[in-house]
Amino acid sequence: MERKELDAARSRANPYETVKAGFFQNRAAMKTANLDKIFEWRLSWEFDEERRLAKNPINDKDRCNVDRFSPPFYFADVCAGPGGFSEYMLWRKAYYNAKGFGFTLAGKDDFKLDRFKAASSDYFETFYGVNGDGDVTNPDNLESLEKFVDDRIHTGVHLVMCDGGFSVEGQENLQEVLSKRIYLCQFIVGLSLCRTETRPVKAENGEKNAIVAEKGGNFLCKLFDVFTPFSMGLIYLMYLSFERISLHKPITSRPANSERYIFCESLNSFGSSKVKKYLVEVNNRMESMERKKEDVMELVPDELIRGDDDFMEYIRTSIEEIARRQVFYLKKYRHFASNPGTFDQDQAKLREDALKYWDLPDFERPKDTPRFNRNRTSGHMEEERQMSQNQRPETVGDLFRRYSGDRVHFPIKRQIARFTEDVLQRCSDAAEMRALLMPERDPDSQVLLVSTAGHKTLLMMHRRNGSYFEAFQSINVTLPKSTILLVQCTTLYEDTGKSMHPLGKCLWVLDAAVLNEDDVSEMDLKARNAAVRKFAAVVNRLQTRRGIFEKNPNKGRGGRGGMEFSRYTYDTFAELIVAEPMRMKALTEQKFIVRQHKGSRVAFFPVWARNDRREPQNPPKKYLSFERISLHKPITSRPANSESKVKKYLVEVNNRMESMERKKEDVMELVPDKLIRGDDDFMEYIRTSIEEIARRQVFYLKKYRHFASNPGTFDQDQAKLREDALKYWDLPDFERPKDTPRFNRNRTSGHMEEERQMSQNQRPETVGDLFRRYSGDRVHFPIKRQIARFTEDVLQRCSDAAEMRALLMPERDPDSQVLLVSTAGHKTLLMMHRRNGSYFEAFQSINVTLPKSTILLVQCTTLYEDTGKSMHPLGKCLWVLDAAVLNEDDVSEMDLKARNAAVRKFAAVVNRLQTRRGIFEKNPNKGRGGRGGMEFSRYTYDTFAELIVAEPMRMKALTEQKFIVRQHKGSRVAFFPVWARNDRREPQNPPKKYFLECHGVRIQNVLNPNFMLARNECNREEVKPRPGVSTEQSQCTNFYDSLVGWAPDYTANFTIEHILNPELEQHPSGLTMSGVRRLIGVPQTAAKSEEKTATIKREREETNDMADFGVVQPLTKKPRKSETGPSGKDETED
Repeated sequence: MERKELDAARSRANPYETVKAGFFQNRAAMKTANLDKIFEWRLSWEFDEERRLAKNPINDKDRCNVDRFSPPFYFADVCAGPGGFSEYMLWRKAYYNAKGFGFTLAGKDDFKLDRFKAASSDYFETFYGVNGDGDVTNPDNLESLEKFVDDRIHTGVHLVMCDGGFSVEGQENLQEVLSKRIYLCQFIVGLSLCRTETRPVKAENGEKNAIVAEKGGNFLCKLFDVFTPFSMGLIYLMYLSFERISLHKPITSRPANSERYIFCESLNSFGSSKVKKYLVEVNNRMESMERKKEDVMELVPDELIRGDDDFMEYIRTSIEEIARRQVFYLKKYRHFASNPGTFDQDQAKLREDALKYWDLPDFERPKDTPRFNRNRTSGHMEEERQMSQNQRPETVGDLFRRYSGDRVHFPIKRQIARFTEDVLQRCSDAAEMRALLMPERDPDSQVLLVSTAGHKTLLMMHRRNGSYFEAFQSINVTLPKSTILLVQCTTLYEDTGKSMHPLGKCLWVLDAAVLNEDDVSEMDLKARNAAVRKFAAVVNRLQTRRGIFEKNPNKGRGGRGGMEFSRYTYDTFAELIVAEPMRMKALTEQKFIVRQHKGSRVAFFPVWARNDRREPQNPPKKYLSFERISLHKPITSRPANSESKVKKYLVEVNNRMESMERKKEDVMELVPDKLIRGDDDFMEYIRTSIEEIARRQVFYLKKYRHFASNPGTFDQDQAKLREDALKYWDLPDFERPKDTPRFNRNRTSGHMEEERQMSQNQRPETVGDLFRRYSGDRVHFPIKRQIARFTEDVLQRCSDAAEMRALLMPERDPDSQVLLVSTAGHKTLLMMHRRNGSYFEAFQSINVTLPKSTILLVQCTTLYEDTGKSMHPLGKCLWVLDAAVLNEDDVSEMDLKARNAAVRKFAAVVNRLQTRRGIFEKNPNKGRGGRGGMEFSRYTYDTFAELIVAEPMRMKALTEQKFIVRQHKGSRVAFFPVWARNDRREPQNPPKKYFLECHGVRIQNVLNPNFMLARNECNREEVKPRPGVSTEQSQCTNFYDSLVGWAPDYTANFTIEHILNPELEQHPSGLTMSGVRRLIGVPQTAAKSEEKTATIKREREETNDMADFGVVQPLTKKPRKSETGPSGKDETED
């Protein structure tokens, strides 16, 4: 088949051919978008859909930089000219949230930075290796690339993308063999540049983590066929080096070719050290073997790879699936070539679905045509892209009007007044002031720097040209479009010990208003400084390479119109260093270095430069000269914003007024009137507010008079405004039911108390309604009442002790476990337990109130306080074991951990010490007037019991639980500490004040599914027996048994012998601590523990030994399977 004929058939047969490049420069960007979505946004790390669409909305919504204060996202684009991968990644991260590093072959396949239209190329820094050719197979280039990236970010990148390949026309069947070296070198780049996964390490004091857990970097690389042992070995090594890997052929890849991508997630330390070292050594060996015409055939022994069944099954399935699709589409191409009039009718619909599925807007990239102009400086012709008229970027006037409207309102200041002691005296608090060190004395050195896409050079405005903008040509610097900064152009120095050596010019950034279309002008000073600091970190780059084209008289008008590539030129950029606002106290502690400079002694202060490692133990080593100080008062600060001082002052005023009441004196003012009137912004706001409220008062007083004179008139907008107001306030539109007061005699006190009676159709539900509402025909609550005995046999039957959770029980009696129900139809709580298993009765053990529609499983017990020698009872409390419904929130189907967290929050907001209630009594003198003969008599105080939530603990934690043994009621009793209502819950302060008795333990299996039993199956009817439960237990004995069901939960008694003798082997009252330790594998002695630790350590060292591949074990997680396209349709079915 002819090439032209094949291309025509492919364009009509490929259902996704019309996706093309969209608004990006080439199809590679669309491939990245496709892969990013398929791998659940693990390429761009944009997991939050709301934040992702806020930065790049698909519709016409306004953009917003929601990641302004998040750390920058770093990526590397290798062998990927002209840069479609990077253009997509910079667009997806948006604004200044990402920085890329590029490495590719120099020449015609170089990055085309001038064609980055979807995002700014100012965040992309290119590098071509120590040899300057961008050859990824050169070992020297690989080493210099790793050093280049490490010098700039020090931690590795989040993502490495490799898209290397070359033409194999006529040798398509040998493409894998010919590409093996580029495979190898790209994998080395991925292992060298990705950040390594770190695991948390606790500090010595145990309070904070010394090392925070951080996910490793991801790696994406293009492959072709993977049949040879060499390719298989590379993939297997990636399988060991990353948490998981995937092989996938995206729908944006031509379906008939052998192209596919390997995606590796989260690099581990084994891959970044030993595997990387091994592959670098292999590459060096292959470099030396080229001259001998020798080659490396395999990297990992074949029997080791074939011994991993999961890996082989995944690779086999992946290869067969891609091969099947290739065969299908090759046949389809042949059919479409034989029938020129046919085409795939789903192309338009699939393109629309794909863009929507990938969260991409649907518009095409504007066409641009090349134009060559002569560079006035060099005299050479350079290429310039001219966009169509309707796509021309805005001018500097448009930029200011877009961000300021009719008035320019930026908090950056150009002309600054002199700072004297009077200024500080007028300021109510020095804490409001922030100081910026200034390296230049001349006021005109402060420049308002503006970047627009309509001008190739930056524009500036200062005092000398305060009415217009002019070109900024002091130093060479580029900024993304729509950026407005306040800067000083100064010199950066390095300390040689005796003098300061100038390194070059830099920009000292004082403030910012707009950062690449991100308007930060109305933010406070601290937030603006943080934003511009991140902006400088991703914009700073050392240099960039630019191609020079010259006219070739031999070429005529063909090709590039007589122009051909001549050479490269390097543009070196000045660095952006951001000034750090400091408090006045920090200004007095600032350290300076004094050196002899230009014939006089000059003070220098240290700054963090571009490639410095920002570590506390390594102070900055670059310096700027110190000339003066600029003081700022943040626009968001308020007078006397020191919380402690204002509070202390107002408390003193209140105490003074308390003492002045007896003297009939008063305080007339708190702040001097002169100080308040001197704050123009404050006075303007107060004046405007008072005038507006007074105007409305006068208007409505006149309106009231008019309506009083005309009784038949009314405001016709009332109904509409009421509807609009409720909708605007997000309130439902219904009226409160009317209720009338009714008085009943309290049987205890004999006094009349008010009772509200609601209308019949608004009566709250009963307890029966409550259960039917949350269970339907079947009652399904995971709270259990009757619990089987816990023995060693039970734990042995459990597949894993990690499934078991233990709850300490303060009461021994089984009937003390109560199903507590609160409904709005009953003033008192209702309870059900074993004794009253067929009905509910009033819960009167202690005084406690709960919101309506609440179902808890509790124990009523006593809370104690440790006096040192004995336990002092403080009163009754509720020990909450579990919950099903919390104030209409059904948590019954949640797992144990989630239910416990919910009921813990519930208890925190429900607990209260006491409440005050009014008592009304009958007054015979009042008759039926007023309150119907009732009048207020006095207040009574109701004290409530506290809800304390039991905390499920693992079996190992149960063996480590600490108890306090005290003499109590004639015997020794064990107590365990709990968090009470008023305790400060801090990790460094465990509970020490309040205690509960310990008489047993309740043990639950958290992985067991919830058990359901019908409500109408409760009259001792036979039910199907379940594993681990006897037939007698499976019978439904009463209503409560049917309500809560049965589950494999267990109980064991704790006696004082368990606490005093943890090594007790047998005890008739229940399971011993020693038995629990033995069953869950906790070492009995320190000697056994050290022996086991040494054995594990030795086994790990043997496993990680790269000298013998026979002992390396693959990762336990399986590779991710490929996914279908966005339409959900199998790509082989047309």
